[in-house]
Amino acid sequence: MPKKVDWSIYTDTKHLNNQGEEYTIIKAWDARMVQIVWTNTGSKMTTRMDKIKQGNLQDPIYKGTIPSRQISKIGFTRANLRGLEYCVIAEKMSNPEKLFLCLFKNTNTTIWASSGNVDAGKVRDNYSKTVCGVGYLGDFDKNLEYALSARKTWSKMITRCYSTNINDSGMSYADAHVSTRWHSFENFLRDISMIENFEKWEKDSSMELDKDKISKSKVYSLDTCVFLTRAENMTLVHNNI
Repeated sequence: MPKKVDWSIYTDTKHLNNQGEEYTIIKAWDARMVQIVWTNTGSKMTTRMDKIKQGNLQDPIYKGTIPSRQISKIGFTRANLRGLEYCVIAEKMSNPEKLFLCLFKNTNTTIWASSGNVDAGKVRDNYSKTVCGVGYLGDFDKNLEYALSARKTWSKMITRCYSTNINDSGMSYADAHVSTRWHSFENFLRDISMIENFEKWEKDSSMELDKDKISKSKVYSLDTCVFLTRAENMTLVHNNI
């Protein structure tokens, strides 16, 4: 005779689905009837024990069976894909969807994000120092035609000065550093049009950012930098040896 299962032992036990979302078993009548409540949204549903064991469950709110305009995520907390934790502190309607204001605990900065990005952890902290532990993006103008090329130039500059990989930085940059203002790509992008030879760089972004021609400085800044061709830069390096 089969042994009778005491399903009450599963009451109040916590579990995670395959996406890492937590839920609690409220009551289990048998293997085919288990009621659960989702921790982040408070939504309830009835499911089967085999789905719980497989982690094959989805919060109906996140799945979209409840209209997104009716969902409030204030207080929702999770980590983004870089492991940086954020919390939803406000929300607003922005046709055709609702947007959520996320506060990052590490930098105390905020950013608006869509429901899908909030749920998936695809919210970026633009003020986290993600480039060599020094550089951060900030709130830069993504619509500028040269923004992508400028970002590549800025990333190379930060890497030269602060990378721990000698193949990235090179011996000639051992004592070089970047002005505090330019640790922010947002500021670098604002200043780049004032750098000497910017118009030439805008037509040919392979031109290099040089800090030695004006004052033989060890600092990358608006006052010390100029754009040079590769050949011009090599000539300058040779003459300075």
